[in-house]
Amino acid sequence: MELVIRKKMKKRHFLEFLAVSLCWLFILIVFVLLLISLLGIYSDGIISVFVIIGFPITNWDDIIYDLFCLLSILTIPSLYILTKEA
Repeated sequence: MELVIRKKMKKRHFLEFLAVSLCWLFILIVFVLLLISLLGIYSDGIISVFVIIGFPITNWDDIIYDLFCLLSILTIPSLYILTKEA
């Protein structure tokens, strides 16, 4: 019985780690895409994707604002996952 509970706990901890990792990976991908679009590499395609999503990419202030919005949106669920009771 105890072995089954340990296996379930390991699986749940792995899934929580995976969810948090995916959130941070998404943040890093968005940051890299914003940097690439500022450098002018593939900027038309990347900017069109962000315009469809609704990101106003006009200057650094907008980019910083968007990154903080993404951080707030994605870290709240990850903090919930990490701090919920076992």
